[in-house]
Amino acid sequence: MTTINAIFRFPATRAMSLLLTLVFLSALSASAQVQTGTPNYGSFSGGPETINNANLNAHFSFPVIQKPGRAGLAFSYNLGYDTSIWGPVGVSGHQTWQPTANWGWSLNAPVTSAAITWSLVSQWQEPCNPPYNLTEETIYEYSNFSFTDMFGTPHSFGNITVYGLPSGCPYIQDQGYQTYQTQTAYDGSGYTMSASGNPSAGVVDARGSAVSSGSNTYTDRNGNEIIAGTGGTYTDTLGKTVLTVSGSGTPSSPYVFKYTTSTGGSASYTMKYTSYKIETNF
Repeated sequence: MTTINAIFRFPATRAMSLLLTLVFLSALSASAQVQTGTPNYGSFSGGPETINNANLNAHFSFPVIQKPGRAGLAFSYNLGYDTSIWGPVGVSGHQTWQPTANWGWSLNAPVTSAAITWSLVSQWQEPCNPPYNLTEETIYEYSNFSFTDMFGTPHSFGNITVYGLPSGCPYIQDQGYQTYQTQTAYDGSGYTMSASGNPSAGVVDARGSAVSSGSNTYTDRNGNEIIAGTGGTYTDTLGKTVLTVSGSGTPSSPYVFKYTTSTGGSASYTMKYTSYKIETNF
Protein backbone atom coordinates (compact mmCIF):
# COMPACT_ATOMS: atom_id res chain seq x y z
CA MET A 1 0.00 0.00 0.00
CA THR A 2 1.31 3.43 -0.96
CA THR A 3 0.60 6.81 0.63
CA ILE A 4 1.16 10.10 -1.16
CA ASN A 5 0.94 13.39 0.74
CA ALA A 6 0.27 16.75 -0.88
CA ILE A 7 0.28 19.87 1.31
CA PHE A 8 -1.50 23.03 0.14
CA ARG A 9 -0.49 26.30 1.86
CA PHE A 10 -3.38 28.76 1.92
CA PRO A 11 -3.10 32.56 2.28
CA ALA A 12 -1.80 33.78 5.63
CA THR A 13 -5.08 35.66 6.18
CA ARG A 14 -6.86 32.33 6.40
CA ALA A 15 -4.14 30.78 8.63
CA MET A 16 -4.88 27.22 7.73
CA SER A 17 -3.43 24.32 5.80
CA LEU A 18 -4.95 21.25 4.29
CA LEU A 19 -3.22 17.90 4.46
CA LEU A 20 -4.57 15.51 1.90
CA THR A 21 -3.58 11.90 2.12
CA LEU A 22 -4.25 9.77 -0.90
CA VAL A 23 -4.16 6.05 -0.21
CA PHE A 24 -4.46 3.52 -2.96
CA LEU A 25 -3.61 -0.09 -3.71
CA SER A 26 -0.67 -0.21 -6.09
CA ALA A 27 -1.00 -3.92 -6.94
CA LEU A 28 -3.16 -3.26 -10.00
CA SER A 29 -3.92 -5.98 -12.51
CA ALA A 30 -4.50 -4.40 -15.91
CA SER A 31 -4.01 -5.38 -19.51
CA ALA A 32 -3.98 -1.79 -20.79
CA GLN A 33 -3.66 1.75 -19.55
CA VAL A 34 -6.58 2.53 -17.24
CA GLN A 35 -8.81 5.35 -18.48
CA THR A 36 -8.46 8.32 -16.16
CA GLY A 37 -10.55 11.41 -15.53
CA THR A 38 -14.35 11.24 -15.72
CA PRO A 39 -15.33 9.84 -19.13
CA ASN A 40 -18.86 10.31 -20.43
CA TYR A 41 -21.44 7.57 -19.81
CA GLY A 42 -19.36 6.23 -16.94
CA SER A 43 -20.71 4.85 -13.70
CA PHE A 44 -19.27 6.75 -10.73
CA SER A 45 -19.48 6.75 -6.94
CA GLY A 46 -17.57 8.12 -3.97
CA GLY A 47 -17.02 11.57 -2.56
CA PRO A 48 -15.13 13.82 -2.43
CA GLU A 49 -13.22 11.70 -4.92
CA THR A 50 -14.96 10.41 -8.07
CA ILE A 51 -14.50 6.65 -8.43
CA ASN A 52 -14.92 5.07 -11.86
CA ASN A 53 -16.83 1.89 -11.02
CA ALA A 54 -15.62 0.25 -14.24
CA ASN A 55 -11.90 0.36 -13.43
CA LEU A 56 -11.75 1.68 -9.81
CA ASN A 57 -9.69 4.71 -10.77
CA ALA A 58 -10.30 7.51 -8.27
CA HIS A 59 -10.20 11.04 -9.67
CA PHE A 60 -9.68 14.06 -7.41
CA SER A 61 -10.24 17.63 -8.56
CA PHE A 62 -8.98 20.51 -6.38
CA PRO A 63 -10.27 23.91 -7.55
CA VAL A 64 -7.72 26.73 -7.51
CA ILE A 65 -9.95 29.41 -9.02
CA GLN A 66 -13.36 29.53 -10.73
CA LYS A 67 -14.32 32.84 -12.34
CA PRO A 68 -17.34 33.69 -14.53
CA GLY A 69 -16.54 35.07 -17.96
CA ARG A 70 -18.17 36.95 -20.80
CA ALA A 71 -20.81 35.03 -22.81
CA GLY A 72 -20.58 32.09 -20.41
CA LEU A 73 -16.89 31.36 -21.08
CA ALA A 74 -15.85 30.91 -17.47
CA PHE A 75 -12.24 30.54 -16.35
CA SER A 76 -11.61 27.32 -14.46
CA TYR A 77 -8.26 26.10 -13.13
CA ASN A 78 -8.04 22.88 -11.11
CA LEU A 79 -5.44 20.49 -9.78
CA GLY A 80 -6.25 16.94 -10.82
CA TYR A 81 -5.10 13.60 -9.46
CA ASP A 82 -5.82 10.06 -10.69
CA THR A 83 -4.90 7.06 -8.55
CA SER A 84 -4.26 4.70 -11.51
CA ILE A 85 -0.63 5.65 -12.01
CA TRP A 86 0.79 2.41 -13.45
CA GLY A 87 0.35 0.99 -16.95
CA PRO A 88 1.95 -1.74 -19.11
CA VAL A 89 4.06 -0.59 -22.07
CA GLY A 90 5.69 -2.56 -24.88
CA VAL A 91 4.56 -5.41 -27.09
CA SER A 92 2.66 -8.42 -25.76
CA GLY A 93 4.96 -10.83 -23.92
CA HIS A 94 7.61 -8.17 -23.35
CA GLN A 95 5.70 -5.58 -21.39
CA THR A 96 6.93 -3.69 -18.36
CA TRP A 97 5.05 -1.56 -15.85
CA GLN A 98 5.71 2.17 -16.12
CA PRO A 99 4.36 5.08 -14.06
CA THR A 100 2.26 7.77 -15.69
CA ALA A 101 3.52 11.31 -16.16
CA ASN A 102 3.78 13.30 -12.91
CA TRP A 103 2.60 10.25 -10.93
CA GLY A 104 -1.05 11.02 -11.60
CA TRP A 105 -1.01 14.76 -10.95
CA SER A 106 -2.17 17.25 -13.59
CA LEU A 107 -2.66 21.01 -13.83
CA ASN A 108 -6.07 21.36 -15.47
CA ALA A 109 -5.94 24.72 -17.22
CA PRO A 110 -8.52 25.59 -19.90
CA VAL A 111 -5.79 26.42 -22.40
CA THR A 112 -2.56 24.50 -21.99
CA SER A 113 -3.35 21.06 -20.62
CA ALA A 114 -5.38 19.59 -23.49
CA ALA A 115 -3.44 17.32 -25.87
CA ILE A 116 -3.99 15.81 -29.32
CA THR A 117 -2.09 12.72 -30.43
CA TRP A 118 -1.95 10.54 -33.52
CA SER A 119 0.20 7.80 -35.02
CA LEU A 120 2.04 7.27 -38.29
CA VAL A 121 0.74 3.77 -39.07
CA SER A 122 2.18 3.21 -42.55
CA GLN A 123 4.20 4.72 -45.38
CA TRP A 124 5.05 3.62 -48.91
CA GLN A 125 6.18 4.99 -52.25
CA GLU A 126 4.41 5.47 -55.59
CA PRO A 127 5.52 7.09 -58.86
CA CYS A 128 4.77 10.80 -58.92
CA ASN A 129 3.04 11.16 -62.31
CA PRO A 130 3.54 8.25 -64.73
CA PRO A 131 4.49 7.96 -67.50
CA TYR A 132 6.00 11.45 -67.49
CA ASN A 133 7.51 11.48 -64.00
CA LEU A 134 8.42 8.12 -62.46
CA THR A 135 10.14 9.58 -59.41
CA GLU A 136 9.13 7.58 -56.33
CA GLU A 137 7.38 9.78 -53.77
CA THR A 138 6.42 8.81 -50.20
CA ILE A 139 2.81 8.63 -48.98
CA TYR A 140 2.16 8.78 -45.21
CA GLU A 141 -0.88 7.27 -43.47
CA TYR A 142 -1.95 8.72 -40.09
CA SER A 143 -4.53 7.23 -37.72
CA ASN A 144 -5.24 6.58 -33.99
CA PHE A 145 -6.24 10.20 -33.39
CA SER A 146 -7.10 11.00 -29.77
CA PHE A 147 -7.85 14.08 -27.69
CA THR A 148 -7.14 14.22 -23.93
CA ASP A 149 -9.15 16.98 -22.28
CA MET A 150 -8.08 19.24 -19.44
CA PHE A 151 -9.38 16.73 -16.87
CA GLY A 152 -7.16 13.94 -18.19
CA THR A 153 -9.96 12.05 -19.96
CA PRO A 154 -9.06 10.68 -23.42
CA HIS A 155 -11.53 10.85 -26.30
CA SER A 156 -10.87 8.57 -29.27
CA PHE A 157 -11.42 9.44 -32.92
CA GLY A 158 -10.37 6.02 -34.11
CA ASN A 159 -12.15 6.19 -37.47
CA ILE A 160 -10.08 9.15 -38.68
CA THR A 161 -7.45 8.16 -41.23
CA VAL A 162 -5.74 10.83 -43.31
CA TYR A 163 -2.84 10.77 -45.76
CA GLY A 164 0.11 13.04 -46.30
CA LEU A 165 0.71 13.39 -50.05
CA PRO A 166 3.59 14.95 -52.01
CA SER A 167 2.85 18.16 -53.88
CA GLY A 168 3.04 18.41 -57.66
CA CYS A 169 2.03 14.76 -58.24
CA PRO A 170 -1.45 14.74 -59.87
CA TYR A 171 -1.38 10.96 -60.37
CA ILE A 172 -1.03 10.31 -56.64
CA GLN A 173 -3.55 13.00 -55.74
CA ASP A 174 -6.13 11.44 -58.08
CA GLN A 175 -6.02 8.07 -56.28
CA GLY A 176 -8.66 9.13 -53.74
CA TYR A 177 -6.47 9.39 -50.68
CA GLN A 178 -8.32 11.38 -48.03
CA THR A 179 -6.18 14.28 -46.83
CA TYR A 180 -8.77 15.90 -44.52
CA GLN A 181 -11.43 14.40 -42.26
CA THR A 182 -13.80 15.59 -39.52
CA GLN A 183 -15.42 13.34 -36.89
CA THR A 184 -17.42 13.78 -33.68
CA ALA A 185 -16.42 11.60 -30.72
CA TYR A 186 -18.77 8.68 -30.08
CA ASP A 187 -18.58 9.03 -26.28
CA GLY A 188 -21.17 11.82 -26.05
CA SER A 189 -18.62 14.44 -25.02
CA GLY A 190 -19.52 16.67 -27.95
CA TYR A 191 -15.91 17.09 -29.08
CA THR A 192 -15.33 17.26 -32.84
CA MET A 193 -11.91 16.77 -34.40
CA SER A 194 -10.71 17.96 -37.80
CA ALA A 195 -7.50 16.31 -38.99
CA SER A 196 -5.31 16.72 -42.06
CA GLY A 197 -2.38 14.83 -43.51
CA ASN A 198 0.11 17.63 -42.82
CA PRO A 199 -0.20 16.12 -40.16
CA SER A 200 -2.21 18.37 -37.87
CA ALA A 201 -5.51 18.32 -35.97
CA GLY A 202 -7.81 20.65 -34.08
CA VAL A 203 -10.73 20.08 -31.70
CA VAL A 204 -13.85 22.09 -30.87
CA ASP A 205 -16.23 21.35 -28.02
CA ALA A 206 -20.03 21.09 -28.14
CA ARG A 207 -20.36 24.90 -27.96
CA GLY A 208 -18.05 25.40 -30.91
CA SER A 209 -15.15 26.62 -28.79
CA ALA A 210 -11.71 25.78 -30.16
CA VAL A 211 -9.56 23.70 -27.81
CA SER A 212 -6.73 22.80 -30.15
CA SER A 213 -3.57 21.28 -28.76
CA GLY A 214 -0.41 23.33 -28.81
CA SER A 215 -2.27 26.63 -28.73
CA ASN A 216 -2.09 29.20 -25.96
CA THR A 217 -5.58 30.52 -26.74
CA TYR A 218 -9.03 29.09 -26.02
CA THR A 219 -11.58 30.73 -28.34
CA ASP A 220 -15.36 30.27 -28.27
CA ARG A 221 -17.66 30.62 -31.28
CA ASN A 222 -18.36 34.26 -30.36
CA GLY A 223 -14.67 35.18 -30.52
CA ASN A 224 -14.16 35.44 -26.74
CA GLU A 225 -10.73 34.23 -25.68
CA ILE A 226 -8.83 32.90 -22.69
CA ILE A 227 -5.10 33.36 -23.22
CA ALA A 228 -2.10 31.72 -21.57
CA GLY A 229 0.65 34.31 -21.82
CA THR A 230 4.34 34.15 -20.98
CA GLY A 231 5.46 33.56 -17.42
CA GLY A 232 2.39 31.49 -16.53
CA THR A 233 -0.02 34.44 -16.78
CA TYR A 234 -3.64 33.71 -17.76
CA THR A 235 -5.97 36.35 -19.19
CA ASP A 236 -9.75 35.85 -19.06
CA THR A 237 -12.47 36.89 -21.53
CA LEU A 238 -12.56 40.40 -20.02
CA GLY A 239 -8.89 40.92 -20.84
CA LYS A 240 -7.87 40.88 -17.18
CA THR A 241 -5.09 38.84 -15.59
CA VAL A 242 -6.99 36.16 -13.67
CA LEU A 243 -4.16 33.83 -12.56
CA THR A 244 -0.37 33.64 -12.46
CA VAL A 245 1.39 30.28 -12.08
CA SER A 246 5.08 30.12 -11.18
CA GLY A 247 7.48 27.32 -10.32
CA SER A 248 8.38 24.08 -12.07
CA GLY A 249 6.68 21.50 -9.85
CA THR A 250 9.72 20.16 -7.98
CA PRO A 251 10.66 20.04 -4.28
CA SER A 252 13.03 22.98 -4.80
CA SER A 253 10.65 24.92 -7.05
CA PRO A 254 7.01 24.26 -6.06
CA TYR A 255 4.07 25.61 -8.03
CA VAL A 256 2.64 28.87 -6.71
CA PHE A 257 -0.80 30.04 -7.87
CA LYS A 258 -1.58 33.75 -7.38
CA TYR A 259 -4.78 35.60 -8.19
CA THR A 260 -6.85 38.63 -7.20
CA THR A 261 -9.86 37.99 -4.99
CA SER A 262 -13.34 39.37 -5.59
CA THR A 263 -12.65 42.09 -3.01
CA GLY A 264 -9.48 43.22 -4.75
CA GLY A 265 -7.04 41.52 -2.43
CA SER A 266 -4.29 39.06 -3.32
CA ALA A 267 -4.39 35.33 -2.60
CA SER A 268 -2.01 32.47 -3.35
CA TYR A 269 -1.71 28.70 -3.06
CA THR A 270 1.51 26.73 -2.92
CA MET A 271 1.72 23.11 -4.07
CA LYS A 272 4.71 21.59 -2.27
CA TYR A 273 6.46 18.40 -3.34
CA THR A 274 8.24 15.76 -1.28
CA SER A 275 10.01 12.65 -2.60
CA TYR A 276 8.89 9.25 -1.30
CA LYS A 277 10.14 5.75 -1.90
CA ILE A 278 7.41 3.57 -3.41
CA GLU A 279 7.37 -0.21 -3.08
CA THR A 280 5.14 -2.13 -5.47
CA ASN A 281 3.92 -5.70 -5.66
CA PHE A 282 2.61 -6.62 -9.12
